[in-house]
Amino acid sequence: MPLPRWIGAAALATLTAFTLLAPPGETETRAGGTLTTGSAPSPALGGEAVAYTAYLPAGYDRGSARHPVLYLLHGRGDTMQAWTRVKTVLDDLIRTKRIPPVIAVMPDAPWSERGSWYADSRYTGSDLPGRKVETALAHDLVGHVDATYRTAPIREARLVGGYSMGGAGALRFALAHQDVFSAAAVLSPAVYTPLPPGDSSARDYGAFGEGAAKFSDDVYRELNYPALLPELDPDLPVRMFVAVGDDEYANPDPADARHDLDFESAALYNAARRSPAVSAQLRVLDGGHDWTVWTPAFEQAMAELGPGLSVTPPAGLPAPLHGTAATDWAGGVAAHADGSLTVGYAAGGPVAGQSHAGRLDAVITRTGANGWTRQLGTAADERLYGVAPLPDGGVLAAGYTKGDLDGRHPG
Repeated sequence: MPLPRWIGAAALATLTAFTLLAPPGETETRAGGTLTTGSAPSPALGGEAVAYTAYLPAGYDRGSARHPVLYLLHGRGDTMQAWTRVKTVLDDLIRTKRIPPVIAVMPDAPWSERGSWYADSRYTGSDLPGRKVETALAHDLVGHVDATYRTAPIREARLVGGYSMGGAGALRFALAHQDVFSAAAVLSPAVYTPLPPGDSSARDYGAFGEGAAKFSDDVYRELNYPALLPELDPDLPVRMFVAVGDDEYANPDPADARHDLDFESAALYNAARRSPAVSAQLRVLDGGHDWTVWTPAFEQAMAELGPGLSVTPPAGLPAPLHGTAATDWAGGVAAHADGSLTVGYAAGGPVAGQSHAGRLDAVITRTGANGWTRQLGTAADERLYGVAPLPDGGVLAAGYTKGDLDGRHPG
């Protein structure tokens, strides 16, 4: 965990009261799912293994079905044991069918004195030699899990989550590895823009270092989300749930207020939601930088993101697309007695050979044997927000114009 240093120690102290895990390779069964431990060989770490705890849903040992996988990253100073406290949350979510039965993998990250920030470090100092932690987890561990458990080796079946330093890691993994993960639960992320404050432990462990320097401004900017968002592939959409407490650590220097985690989380959300490749949500919960926030935040994140996880590869769209190669906005659909549909939307270009007036035009398309398209627009924006069928077979459409469609209602 990142801020301040005593937070990590306090969090570790709370863990000592929690149940101990079974020895490596053995399992521990409580009501609901099962916790087991294992290790994944990692070429990225020179053959060193990645230790992990795995949650297997109830009935896993008796079934044959494949399952989505959650990869849950712990905070700075913590261990893989930290995430085991959400076992009962997963049990309840699965039992009540709010999410499908999932496997949860909780890797241990001991490198750089448990301050790796889940990055491929370039720091070469002998005290904290950099390790390729990102590659080890996002590639080697994922491959091992797919080979060991009944998973689906597709991005649609994988979610990455984390809190604090782990939240920063989950954000990085989801954006830098769109081909691997389709969703991210980003809780109280220790991520800062444009650079961490001077007293942040993100500067101390070599995660963003280079050569003999433990921290490099250029490396941090290169790995941070503002550099990743413009490069995302819209054809590999990422669903993101960001949550933070309303009483998280406040930087003592007023000049660093911009780096308070509630502020940084809101900035992340507002940047991510503007990417065509990301659908993002933000929650601000009552509490601080601890499990009073992360436990309910994880439950809410899973309730939102979990139902969208799928072990079935996408098979294409069940119906034809409407729109243009530009940016279009759905507005509404009306069903008619003859089986046809009317689709209303805003289009950024010409549709069905009609003229494009400029910016966004309002478009109404009727499907079926006698289908037609009508495009209405001005040099400004037009948007449709709804269409409704009429008794005579016609349709009523409603929206707005920033132009003057009829010459009598400018703006």
